[in-house]
Parts: sequence; structure tokens; C-alpha cells
Amino acid sequence: CEIKDIIDPPTSNHLRKCLKKSLDSGYGLIILMDTPGGLEASMREIIIEILNTNIPVIVFVYPEGARAASAGVFITYASDLAAMGPSTSIGAAHPVNLGGEQQISEDMLDKITNDSVSFIKNLAESRGRNADWAEKAVRESASVTAAEALELGVIDLTASNVEDLLEKIDSRVIEKSGKTFLINANIARTEKIEMSFISRFLHIIVNPNIAYILFIIGIFGIIYEFSQPGLGISGAVGVLFLILGFYAFSILPINYAGLALIILAIILFILDIVLGLGGMLSIAGVASLLIGSFLL
Repeated sequence: CEIKDIIDPPTSNHLRKCLKKSLDSGYGLIILMDTPGGLEASMREIIIEILNTNIPVIVFVYPEGARAASAGVFITYASDLAAMGPSTSIGAAHPVNLGGEQQISEDMLDKITNDSVSFIKNLAESRGRNADWAEKAVRESASVTAAEALELGVIDLTASNVEDLLEKIDSRVIEKSGKTFLINANIARTEKIEMSFISRFLHIIVNPNIAYILFIIGIFGIIYEFSQPGLGISGAVGVLFLILGFYAFSILPINYAGLALIILAIILFILDIVLGLGGMLSIAGVASLLIGSFLL
């Protein structure tokens, strides 16, 4: 199972399916991680699933050059076994305001940081990992290499690849949910669990840049339909893209004032076309669109 790129609802849904499939088969789960972080809500959903499942969960920061940053640090700390591959890194878990610099005060950021520190220290204590470094990763955005992470007690082992990982964890005992698990790598079979097409598609559009592009295309598709009435294809495409854009915005932390200005721009463009005002409202619409896009 892979946690790759931004951690978002499609990622947490995929992880949930991976856990269910592993639980049904009676095997543990290896999560291959390479992420810059993501949404806190999705991160917490993933961690809750890992903590409460009745199978061992191993996080492996892999392949070479991969990282477990921000939310990835928390998920790694929540795992039953944590490993890292060559040329990988972990850290930089300081909370980031994705919704714009003006949306959060310094006091609120301190509260969020303190809450994150408390959360990751609890994970560290429950898994026997370095709680002091975990706090530094959150407060100071500390980051370390695989070798440094092993020395600091952030992870349990390093491995060059999945085969090497299985060899090194063979015969390890994991205590979880009141049960004792003995890892027997000799009978283990590895099966890659792919993200479904729908999840992959949603994972792509839940990206601030992609969401904005979809939204803008949707706006101009509808505007074109009003200005050049025809078969309704451009209007239908516009509505579809707007729906996809709204879906992404409903998940992403956005500035709602910016979104409101963009919606106002749509209304002004349409009114200008319907009322035939010769572009007066369109000028205001362009201004509203530009300001809204900047704030968004």
C-alpha cells in the first residue's frame, strides 16, 4: 500500500481499503511512504485506522529519495514498526497554514502547534519512540536522514528495499491490541494494493492548482454557453468542471471570501451577457475574479 504525494481524503480511503484487505487475508500491511504532508483531518483518520486495526502495520519510507514530512512524521510514529530506505528523510512537521497567511493568528498557530506536539508525543510514548525529537520536528521543523533517525530512536530499522525489510523484520514480535504477533517473513507474500481509478482521479483534482484550473475552466465554459447558445456542450462541460472544482474546494482549506468573489464574478459575467450591458459588468467581474483568485 502506498501513501504518496499529498495526504488527502482519497489517500485515507485507500489506506482504509488496504487495511481491510490485509485484515481479511490475515497478513500485516507495509505502507510505502513518500509524502510532503497533507491535510490534518486525513492524517488523523489514517492514524486512527492504524492504531485500531488488529494487524501489524509497518511504515517504510521508500524508495530512495523519499521523505516522510509533516503529516508523514505522525503516521510513521503511529506505525507498529517504522523503517526507512537509503537517501530518505523524515521531519519538518511544523503546522502549516494552507488557507492563507491572513486566516490564522499567532495565538491560534501556537494552540495548533501545542496540540500537534501533544498528539505526536502520545504516539511516541505508545510506540516507544523518541518523543523529544518528535517535539523538535513539530516546533522547529527538525529533519533527519535515515541513519540519524535510527540513531535517535525515531525509527526501528533501515532497509535497502522491501525484500531486505522483510528479511530484517523476520521473527520480530509485535504487541498490539492485547495480541502478540510474530512476523514470519518466510511465508509472507507481497501484494501491491493499487489505488482505485476513482480514488486516483480524486487524488489528482484535490490539488489547489488543479482545483483552481478546473474551476476557471468551468466558469468560462458556462460564460461561453450564455454568449454563444448552441447544443449546450460547453455549458455541460462547464457545470461538470465547476462541480469538480467545488468538490476539491470543499476538502481543501480555502479562503471563502476569495471563493465568494469568484462566484460573484460568474454572476456579473452572466448578467452582462443576458442584459447586454456592453461589458460594464464584465469589467467588475474581471476585477472580482482577479481579487478572488489572489485571496483563494
